[in-house]
Amino acid sequence: MRKDNIRKYILPNIPYLFILWACLKAGTAYRLAAGGNMGQKLVGMMATLAPALADFSPGLNPFDWLVGIAGAAGTRLVIYYKAKKAKKFRPDAEYGSARWGGPKDIAPFADPKFENNVILTKTEFLTTNTRPMLGTSTPVSSAPAAPAKPDFGSLPNCSRPTAPMWW
Repeated sequence: MRKDNIRKYILPNIPYLFILWACLKAGTAYRLAAGGNMGQKLVGMMATLAPALADFSPGLNPFDWLVGIAGAAGTRLVIYYKAKKAKKFRPDAEYGSARWGGPKDIAPFADPKFENNVILTKTEFLTTNTRPMLGTSTPVSSAPAAPAKPDFGSLPNCSRPTAPMWW
């Protein structure tokens, strides 16, 4: 039971201790910075960051601890909000309106004559005939839907612009 509590509560919160330490050191650097207003102190923080990080142990100043706790708590709240807003993914389930197609779905786009088809997989073919298939409202077209751009992914290796010129 005790090991489960450690795994459930302590281990997930260890990164926040590092964030607490980093924000605590940033608070120390801000406190040590010269300047009268916040803008001058933020600029002066760059000079006092090295002395603040020189000592690994955290200080006892309440302002430093307030900045450290606020930074760690803020980070925790942002991560908690992101986790709550995330979609609930289910393993081995399809999302949205998409679904896996089968042979009956691709059948209208396959020509009964084998020579007129392009082999997609072992069981599915796609027709090279550009006429609309009967019974469907979607014509199979060989024209690009977007403006033409060079697609080097479909060229053989020797035809690509980055291919070595060894011949």
